[in-house]
Amino acid sequence: MLPRIESYPAPLLQSENALKNLGASAVSDVLSRTDSFIEQRPYQNDCLQVLTNVRAQGETKALIHMATGLGKTTVAAKDVENYLQAKPAAKVLFLCHQNEILDQARTRFEQVLGGNGFSYGTFNGQSKDMHEVTCLFASMQTMRDWKDAFYPHEFDYIVVDESHHSKAETYEPVINYFQPAFMAGYTGTPDREDLKDIREIFGQEVYSKPLTAALAEGLLAVPDYRVILDNIQEGVLDEQIDANLAELNRILFIPKRDEEIAQIVLEKTAAIKEPRTMIFCPSISHAKRMALLLPDAKAYHSKQSPKERQQLLSNFRNGITNTLLTVDMFNEGIDIPDANVVVFLRSTNSRTVFLQQLGRGLRKTANKDSVLVLDFVANCDRLLMLEDVLHETMQLARAQKHDEIASDDIERDISEARELQLGSFEFTETSRRIMQLIHDAVDMKTRLRKWNMLDSITYYRGLCETTGRTANIVDIVHAGKEPGNPGYQLLVRDFNSSIVQLRRACGMKESLRNFWKGWTAADSVEYYNALSEILGRSASVNDINAACARGEGPGINFLVKRYEGSIAKLKEAAGHAVNTKGRTWNDEMSIAYYQELAKELGRTPTEKDIRSASKDGRGPSPTLLLKNFGSLRSLRAASEIAAADSRNWTESDFVDYYKQLSEALGHPATVEEVNEAYKQGNGPHLGAFYKRGLRLPYIRERAGFAIPIPYTKWRPEQAETYLQNLHKTLGRIATQRDIETAGRASNGPSARTLQKILQQND
Repeated sequence: MLPRIESYPAPLLQSENALKNLGASAVSDVLSRTDSFIEQRPYQNDCLQVLTNVRAQGETKALIHMATGLGKTTVAAKDVENYLQAKPAAKVLFLCHQNEILDQARTRFEQVLGGNGFSYGTFNGQSKDMHEVTCLFASMQTMRDWKDAFYPHEFDYIVVDESHHSKAETYEPVINYFQPAFMAGYTGTPDREDLKDIREIFGQEVYSKPLTAALAEGLLAVPDYRVILDNIQEGVLDEQIDANLAELNRILFIPKRDEEIAQIVLEKTAAIKEPRTMIFCPSISHAKRMALLLPDAKAYHSKQSPKERQQLLSNFRNGITNTLLTVDMFNEGIDIPDANVVVFLRSTNSRTVFLQQLGRGLRKTANKDSVLVLDFVANCDRLLMLEDVLHETMQLARAQKHDEIASDDIERDISEARELQLGSFEFTETSRRIMQLIHDAVDMKTRLRKWNMLDSITYYRGLCETTGRTANIVDIVHAGKEPGNPGYQLLVRDFNSSIVQLRRACGMKESLRNFWKGWTAADSVEYYNALSEILGRSASVNDINAACARGEGPGINFLVKRYEGSIAKLKEAAGHAVNTKGRTWNDEMSIAYYQELAKELGRTPTEKDIRSASKDGRGPSPTLLLKNFGSLRSLRAASEIAAADSRNWTESDFVDYYKQLSEALGHPATVEEVNEAYKQGNGPHLGAFYKRGLRLPYIRERAGFAIPIPYTKWRPEQAETYLQNLHKTLGRIATQRDIETAGRASNGPSARTLQKILQQND
C-alpha cells in the first residue's frame, strides 16, 4: 500500500504547478473562472430537486441520465454547491477518464461555486494536488494507481462523470475503494454495448432525460439532418432485389472518394456564416488525409500531446480553426457549444456511439439554435438507426401533446418533425426506396429467425428433388441466394452444423464422395467459392480439410490437384485475393478484416491470432494491419470490439502471455513493458496478474527466464552505476520520487534500499 503522502520535493512541485498553470490558461478562453451567476433551466432544477430528495431519503448513490448538451456538469456543480452549503467542511472528488473533461469540469465548478472559501485541485499524470483542497478533479487512470495514498473515507461526495464506464477496469477498482457519504454517476448513455450494467453500482436512474426526449421537448438545437445517398450503384434500384442487409450494403452503396466528400461539405456549408465543423472519421490516418482537403482544418486525435490538443480546441473555439477531424475523441464530455456542423464519415453499429457523436453539435447557445448534420455513412444499419431515433422522438413529442401514438411511418414522422420545428430530416426519393428494401430484408430475417429442425428436413428434401441428386453445399449455397431460402449455416444449425447428420435425418445414406467422380477444375472453383461464402471469408487450407473431415467436400490435395497443387492458384482462379500488398490495403479493409477475424474466432483477436492467420494465407501481417492505427487497441476501438477478457485466464495463460511478450521484446518484460503492452491492446494489465497472486518474479521463473539478483545483494558500485543511468535517462538529477517510481516499475531498488547499499562505502 502506498503511504499517505503529505508533500513532494520542491523541484517536483514546481514542475507540476507549471504544467497545471499551463492547463488552466489553455482553457481560460472558454469560461472565465469567476463567481458568476449561471441560470438554471427548469429540467436542471427538476434534477437537482430529485437529488436533494434522494439524499433526504437516506440514499448514498444516484444515477443521472442526461443527454449530451443538457448541462450535466452544471447540474453536478450546482448539486455539490448545495451539498457544501449544508456541510461546509466536506471534501469532493470528481472522477473522469479524460484530462480535457477534467479541465472543463474544474472550470465549471469554479464558475458555479466561486471562491467562498472553496479550493480546487487536479490529480492526473501532470499534477498531484492531494489532501488540501475542497474539490479534487482526478483522472481515473491516475487514481487507480494512487488510490491507496488516500483514505477510503477521505471524500464525502464523489461525482463519477461519464459513468457508463464504471464497469471498466480503470473505473470499478476506484469506485469500490472509496466510501463516500454520497456518490452520483452522470451519463448520457447508461446502456453499455457489452451489456455490463452500471445500475449494479448506482441503482436505477433517479432522473432520466435521453437525447430523443430532449429533442422532443425542444431543449436542444434543431438538427438539419441530410443523408448523402447520391452514390448508388447505377440502375440497381430499377431491378428486383431480394437480399439481406449485408448484401444490400454490398449491392447498393459505392464509397465516395475523399475529394468528393470535401467538395460536398464545402458546398453544403457555404450558406452558413461562420461554420464550425466537427468531422468524425474512421481512423487517425483518414482524419489527417481529410484535413489536407479542407481549408482551416486540423486533425485532433489521441496521438497528440495534451498541450497540442488544448491548443487545437482553443483555436477551434476562437474561430482560428474552422474544422476539426477526429475519430472518437469527441464522443464524450468535451464541450464545444459553438459547433454548428457535424459530419459523419465513420460507420458504427452502436446506437450509443451514434447518439454521443450526434449530441456533440446539439447544445443550444445564444448564437445557435440549429445544427447541420451531413451523414455520408451509407449503409442499411445507419438508416435504420436514424429512422428509429426519429420515430422515438416523434412518439415522445406526440405523447406530450396527447396525440395518438402512431405506428411506424417515416413520412408522417418527417412531416410532423418539420411542423413542430423539432428538426428537418432530408430523405430523398432514393432514400425512401432504399428504406423499403431494408424493411423487406428485415421482414425476411424475422421469418427465417423462426426456422426449426423440421423446416430444414423439408427444405433439404425438396432441394434434392429439384437438383435430381443428393444436394451438396454448392447446391445449398446457390439456393440460399434466392429470397426466403435459408443459408447453409441456418440449414444445418440444428444438426451440429453437419450436412452429414442432416442427410441422415432425411433418411439418405448415399455418400457425397460418389459425386466427386469426374470432378473438374470448374467444380473446384465452385466448391471453393461456396465454402468461402459460408465462412464469410476466403477459405484456408485448414478450413478445407476441416470441411472434408465433416463430409462436406474433398480434401485440399484433391481440390487443388488441377491447379498444380497450389491453393494460391485456386484462389486466383476463384477470384479471391492471393496476397495483401501494402499499396492496396487501407483502414476500412483493416477494420473489416479484424471484425471478420473476431467473428471467426468467437472472441477478441490478439496479435498472435493475426500473425497465425497471416501465415495461413488468410490475411495481412500485423505490421500491415496496424500500419495506420499504431496499436491493436486503436484498431479494436475503430472496429468497436471489446478488449480481450483475462478474467477467466489460468496461471498457464498468464505464463504463456508473458513468455510471448518477452520473446517479442527480446528480453524478460518489465512491469512498465507489461503495462505498455496493455495500453497498446495486446494483453492484460499487470493488475490482472496481481489479482491472481501472480507476482512478476514468479511469472518470470515459470516462463523460463532467470530471476535477477535481488537489489539487497547489490554491491555499492552497482548502485552507483544504476543511479548514474537513471540521471541520464531523466536528463536531470533524479529525485527521491523518481527513484521510487522506477522501483515500483521493477526497474530498480527503492530509495531506502539504494541508500543502504551506498552507505556501505561510507
